[in-house]
Amino acid sequence: MSETTVEPGAFALSLIRTNALDEAAHHAAHDGARDRGQAPGNWSMYQDLTKTLETWKAAGTLREDGLLTIERLLVDLVVYRFQALGEDKGKLDRWMSDFGDQVCRSQRHAHPAGPTAVTLMSVVTEDVGPGRWQNDGVRVAQLAVPYQGYVRPDQELEDTRELILTLGLWAGQFLASLMHYERDRITGYLDSRAVKVDGADEGTR
Repeated sequence: MSETTVEPGAFALSLIRTNALDEAAHHAAHDGARDRGQAPGNWSMYQDLTKTLETWKAAGTLREDGLLTIERLLVDLVVYRFQALGEDKGKLDRWMSDFGDQVCRSQRHAHPAGPTAVTLMSVVTEDVGPGRWQNDGVRVAQLAVPYQGYVRPDQELEDTRELILTLGLWAGQFLASLMHYERDRITGYLDSRAVKVDGADEGTR
């Protein structure tokens, strides 16, 4: 991963790829187990994430590029859940409520990323539905409020990393589940997405 030029959209997809493939490998290693738990932490991904954020911080673009990465992760993970729930907005809303409660109950950190990540997700889920996706700029502006409220001025890199890491893990888990933990399906889907990101702006879904 380049330390000089890292585009937020491509970076978001790389995080989703790593986490989805980790989930697929974990699922395969524990096939048939009733409680597989989560895939073990990926230290290489964590280091790449930290290096990318340090590069953005040095360039003075950490908050802007961090928010754009978060927006891309959010759109993808919400789409994955929406598709998994049969593209039923009512089911998505009910799942969002249950998932949010679960996340908030599990938080033990003094400055937890989970509740803010759920708030950010709720902004995007309001967009879901035929013809309802907003202009990217509008959505980013709406996400900026909870994002800026969470990121402490003296902990910009750490707080942005926790939000991106949380959303990247969820997006990877959701995609792996949607693709039935099949490595080839995950890779094929993300390869097609990467071509679009490299070739042109994907626009809104």
